[in-house]
Amino acid sequence: MRIWDTLYFSISIVLGVSDKQPITHGGRTIVLSQLFLALILQAVLTGNLNNILLKQPVNTNIDTFQDYTNAGTCCISPLVSR
Repeated sequence: MRIWDTLYFSISIVLGVSDKQPITHGGRTIVLSQLFLALILQAVLTGNLNNILLKQPVNTNIDTFQDYTNAGTCCISPLVSR
């Protein structure tokens, strides 16, 4: 029965609807790390979904670094004058 409680607690933490509170420092550390990993997972999945849905081909005529600097869009340092 404890395995189902653990699974329920883990899923509810990831979904953000925790109705149980950890008591020990070890439990709080595990919950904090699980929340951090859930945040990273959500950010990665959001970024991947954004990349898939908004993918547009990028066509540039820049092949070398010299082409990039000649295009006038290069700002290496504000102290460097052209």
